[in-house]
Amino acid sequence: MNLSPHYKSRLGAEVRVTGHSHQGQTKRQEDAIDVAFHSDSDTPGESLYAFFGVFDGHGGPEAAVFVKKHLIRHITDNYNFWSDTDSRILRAIKEGFLSVQESLWMERQAESRAASSSSTRRLSCPGTTATIAFLKNSKLYIGHVGNSGIVVGVQEPGSHFWRAKKVTEEHTPDKLPERERMRRSGLAVKSTHGIPRVVSYQGKTSKDLEVEEEKDDEAPVSFSNSPFLPLARSLGDLWSYCREKQDFLVSPVPDTFVVELDDSFKCLLLATDGLWSVVSEQDAVDTVFHAERSNQLYHKRKWVNPSKKLVKQAMAEWQGRRLRADNTSVITVVFDKVMRSPTNEQGEDGVQRVSSKEEFMDQYWKALIIALILVGIFYVVISVFDA
Repeated sequence: MNLSPHYKSRLGAEVRVTGHSHQGQTKRQEDAIDVAFHSDSDTPGESLYAFFGVFDGHGGPEAAVFVKKHLIRHITDNYNFWSDTDSRILRAIKEGFLSVQESLWMERQAESRAASSSSTRRLSCPGTTATIAFLKNSKLYIGHVGNSGIVVGVQEPGSHFWRAKKVTEEHTPDKLPERERMRRSGLAVKSTHGIPRVVSYQGKTSKDLEVEEEKDDEAPVSFSNSPFLPLARSLGDLWSYCREKQDFLVSPVPDTFVVELDDSFKCLLLATDGLWSVVSEQDAVDTVFHAERSNQLYHKRKWVNPSKKLVKQAMAEWQGRRLRADNTSVITVVFDKVMRSPTNEQGEDGVQRVSSKEEFMDQYWKALIIALILVGIFYVVISVFDA
């Protein structure tokens, strides 16, 4: 995929987009990617938003294909998406994720009416990561579940190179908040070959996690008590629905972020874990940087697709480590120009703005230091009164 023209208008940016996927050494391709530019029918050629998404399926490609096809509509059909308020746009993204999860459930119910028990087991197992970004009014609106990821490349003042900044966090069972949430829900986590995985059900909760047939004369389908899923959040994975809690224990609830762009932003990368498992964020941004420099110098002789180059880099890393290469998919967005949005909001309650992982950690440590200082002052005051 190569979208070489510049798109701007209401996007607030001039961008060039490429994408590439490779099956790796797996039996089937379960990844999917999507790029869309939505134009205003009243003003042809003017894009209202751009959409980028990567989806890494497991248990089959069905969930990734379904989510790729339907997620964007579930979000953009929500009236909140067309607001100028960040929190309402993020609400539309969250509600879109939950709505497409419900559609997956309804699709499964419809298909199960005519399916055998073994077919229903197949329909209930597939799931997918979903990592998406909307470009609109010089901002990125991000929704994310799973272990795919988004990274941006930023050029800092006085530097000729681009620095990688990680935007999303992986939803894996080893992360403490996810592990605690699943433990409270009754899901177990076990490690196989050093990788923490969710166990399909645990002890007394097995009845809650069974997938029942619509036909009364057939027994419900249950799944073996074995670790298999290295994700704490995903879309699909309908087996994890708990009737008692009326919720999916492998959560479809996304993280949502706003990234406010400026002219320091040079590239955006969305990729499945086939890339991020073997290529660091900085190495990936460096690859895009050098591809862009090469294109500027030699574009008339040989143009380099940065997404394809990243996928080839990942394949080489998998081979060099003597590991079976995973499905690998990459979307690269290069920012040629970013215009400052006139509607940028400051300090809106309930909106998480992220420009980098480092800045988030800086805020965390500053808050921790302030808390420790306050605790110290408290103990000093107490000791004075005791004396």
